[in-house]
Amino acid sequence: SDVSTRRGTPRTHEFRGRFGGKAVEFRVTSVLGHCFALDFAPAYRDWDGCDPAELWEAPVVSVPTNGAVLRNLRETAAGCDALVLFLDCDR
Repeated sequence: SDVSTRRGTPRTHEFRGRFGGKAVEFRVTSVLGHCFALDFAPAYRDWDGCDPAELWEAPVVSVPTNGAVLRNLRETAAGCDALVLFLDCDR
C-alpha cells in the first residue's frame, strides 16, 4: 500500500491496511522523550516543609513532562478509534 508522510517533528506515516479482518488506516509516529514522570504529591514537593522520613511513604503522581510529545500523540490520534503505543522498543 502507499505510504504518505506528514512532516513535522516527529514525522507521522499513514497507510491503509487490514487489522482484525477490517480495513483500517494506520498512523505510525515516534515518541521523542518521555510522556510522564513521577513526582511527589504537591504537599511533599517542598522538602523543607516536611519531615524527610515522610517521603518514604508519600504518595507519588504522574506529571506530564513534555508538551510537544503529548501534543503529537493527540494530533496523531485525532479521529482514531484506538491508539497503540509501542514504547521502549530499544531495550
